[in-house]
Amino acid sequence: MQASKVLGVHRYPLLLRVVNSIGGVTFALAWIVLLREILLQLAAGASTGGWASQRLFELSLGLAGAVIGVILWLNMMPDFTLRVDGIMLSYFVVFRMFIPWDAVIRVSPSILPHPGLLRVCFRSSSPVHVFLGLVYGASPTACFLLRPNIEGYQEAINEIRRHIAGDEDQTRP
Repeated sequence: MQASKVLGVHRYPLLLRVVNSIGGVTFALAWIVLLREILLQLAAGASTGGWASQRLFELSLGLAGAVIGVILWLNMMPDFTLRVDGIMLSYFVVFRMFIPWDAVIRVSPSILPHPGLLRVCFRSSSPVHVFLGLVYGASPTACFLLRPNIEGYQEAINEIRRHIAGDEDQTRP
């Protein structure tokens, strides 16, 4: 597969990315601690013949909350590259996903986590990004967040909106 021309690489400032990664690691550690507690409760319940169901239920809810927290935290500030043929999105720190321009639907304001963010909505079957669409925009449309503190914020918005509007025949210097 031949690499297409890059229109712009958009990254968050290093300090912000480091703080975001530390937060994701913290959520992951909380998840591990909760998982350990659940396994200890299961072992204790199995050895005594009782299952301590209320405590186990509480720990399971905590574990579910931690998993959701990790998903949200690690995908709150994805770096992305705008290319001639679409958007290359980085998520979960190490994974990449290509979104062709014809799959990008709209740029709209985000409901969560706070005002001033935009969400870029696109057609995808990625359960992670559909979940993010539900959380950040109350719709089952896959999305990623675009924050004003990313490098080239306005240029990225303009380029994405240009492709959504169908002005792809314009050449860019």
